[in-house]
Amino acid sequence: MKTKHVCSILSCLALAACALPVKEVRIPVRELDPASQAVRLAVGYHDNLRQYNAAELAKEAARLGVAPASPATSMELALLLLHNRNGNDAARATTLLEALLRDSRAEAQALQPLARLLLSQLSEQRKQEEQLDKQLQLQREQQKKLDQLNEKLEALKAIERSLTPAPRQGARP
Repeated sequence: MKTKHVCSILSCLALAACALPVKEVRIPVRELDPASQAVRLAVGYHDNLRQYNAAELAKEAARLGVAPASPATSMELALLLLHNRNGNDAARATTLLEALLRDSRAEAQALQPLARLLLSQLSEQRKQEEQLDKQLQLQREQQKKLDQLNEKLEALKAIERSLTPAPRQGARP
C-alpha cells in the first residue's frame, strides 16, 4: 500500500511540475566591437605571414600593391613590410602606420591602437639599433687602437733584438 501512495505522490509532483510556468533565461552574448574585430584580423594576418616563404611573401606584396587603398590594406602592407626586417621597409611601414593614425574613418580608428603599438615598437627598435651601431663603432675604434699598439710593440721588439748581440756559437761562458 505504501508504494501506491509513493507512486501517486510522485505522479502528482511530476504533473504539478509540468504545469509551472517556465522562466525564459537569457544569457547575454557579448558581440565583438569593430575595433577588436579589426585587430583580431590584423593579428591573424600577421600570424599567417610568419608561415610564408620568400616567394609567398613577394606574391602577397604584389597583391597588396594593386589592392584598393583602405585602412585594412595599409595595416596588412605595414605588417608585411615589418616582417621583412629591412631598414627601408621599416621606414615605409612607419609612413603607412602614421597615415593610419591620421585617418578619421571608422575602419582606421579601429586599427589605430594596433598602429600606435607597432609605431612604439619600431621607435624602440630604432633606438636599440642606433645604440648597437654606436657600440660597434666604439669596438672598431678600440680594435684599431689595439692593432696600432701591437704594431708599436712589435717594432720595439725588433729594435731590442737588433741591439742585443747574438751569442756566439762556439764560445763558452
